[in-house]
Amino acid sequence: MSVPTVSVVMSVYNGERFLAEAVESILCQTFRDFEFIIIDDGSSDETSDILAGYEKIDSRVSVYHQENKGLIASLNRGCGLARGQYIARIDADDVALPERLERQIDYLEQNPQVALLGSSIHNMDERGRRLSTLLLPTGDVEIKERLFGLHDIPFCHVTLVFRTEVLRAVKGYRRMFVACEDYDQWLRIAERWHVANLPEPLVNVRRRAHSFSFTNARQQVISKLVALAASEIRRAGGRDPIDQSEPVSRELLRKMGVSDALFEDHLMGVYQYWISVMLQSSDKAGALRVMREALESEPWEHVSKSIVANTWLAAARLYSEQGRYLESMNAIARAVAVRPMIAGRPIKRVASRLGLVNENRDERKEAVRNSL
Repeated sequence: MSVPTVSVVMSVYNGERFLAEAVESILCQTFRDFEFIIIDDGSSDETSDILAGYEKIDSRVSVYHQENKGLIASLNRGCGLARGQYIARIDADDVALPERLERQIDYLEQNPQVALLGSSIHNMDERGRRLSTLLLPTGDVEIKERLFGLHDIPFCHVTLVFRTEVLRAVKGYRRMFVACEDYDQWLRIAERWHVANLPEPLVNVRRRAHSFSFTNARQQVISKLVALAASEIRRAGGRDPIDQSEPVSRELLRKMGVSDALFEDHLMGVYQYWISVMLQSSDKAGALRVMREALESEPWEHVSKSIVANTWLAAARLYSEQGRYLESMNAIARAVAVRPMIAGRPIKRVASRLGLVNENRDERKEAVRNSL
């Protein structure tokens, strides 16, 4: 077998709903010299049958089945099997635009100093409808300013193409950074090599409510802050302080000097991001679920009271729209407890819907008086 230029790596677990669309988006690339390595991570739905069909009709597809081991183990296995000069990532529910690989490989061939290349993205909902476009920084300096600071993440994982030798030099993904293994990897690459993004969106990324979980949100923030603290030590000339195999913890975060205030600020930021994604895609049930998890997960002693109160009020509105008036009133009461000054108007509006007050009563009285 000839050695392909690119190895595309996908991990999938029970991904039957969108899998065919994701696979087709790779097989229909204008750049044809690739192998497609797919790790079926113990799926129990129709994933295996779908993959078997593609493996039969396209020799570039190689499927590997395993018991469920999680994303990190699956990606490390897939990248370890890669034979190409480059490794490209894609997830089982996202869609690569037809010229994605062609554009990225052409750039990497012309810019040998760049070890890691991504692109901007289009966000879409579960139905494939485009929600927004996220334009990411393109240059090495700007990307590293974001990556090494406490700013928005400057890459989208499913757009990335790595030089295989670089990925192996940093030994892939580290399992102790659960839910943030990609960020830890990018830090370790950016500390030693140049990185870049293409300005145009090359992948449609699907945003789904059930992809969010409280456990992952919390662990993601812990892992991100530990990874960044470890990177600061390495960039200052120190040895990597992370030598464990178990997931990093909040206790470790505190030992590394990261404050509870910083942790809470970043965790609330993750929740607010997912709430906006759900509302943008008109998934109010998903938004309400994220709101409840956010509000019940922490005492939020170090987060602005207005943010917490406004989140309670947003939940109250969604409860009210669903006809869950007692829960709506309870949410308003919680907002009052956090920040009393903002609750008056929402209380009147919700109470009116419950029939407890009539917002038009005073207007009718005034109209009667004026008619006399």
